[in-house]
Amino acid sequence: MTDTRHQADPRIEVDVCPDVVRRVLFVRDNGVGFEPAAASALFQPFHRLHGSAYDGSGVGLSIVRRIVERHGGEVWANGIPGAGATFFFTLGRPERPLQEHFE
Repeated sequence: MTDTRHQADPRIEVDVCPDVVRRVLFVRDNGVGFEPAAASALFQPFHRLHGSAYDGSGVGLSIVRRIVERHGGEVWANGIPGAGATFFFTLGRPERPLQEHFE
């Protein structure tokens, strides 16, 4: 997650959005965000986008990725500098085969 401590109105939202094949869950905040081009680096162990400006060791999101992938899911993120970040993930296999959604 990005840091929300400097926001006048810090928010963290957790929700689910239905997908054609599987449910996509997300966690969104209004923290410091990040450059979209840096999204893939977020999940690398010991990689800290904001350096020592914020607490942490840079392993949290790499652990999240391992947990999600071991449960058959995927994880990815979108961010906007100064406007927050959204972390998406899926878990497990699709509830129903894709063709059942179109019958």
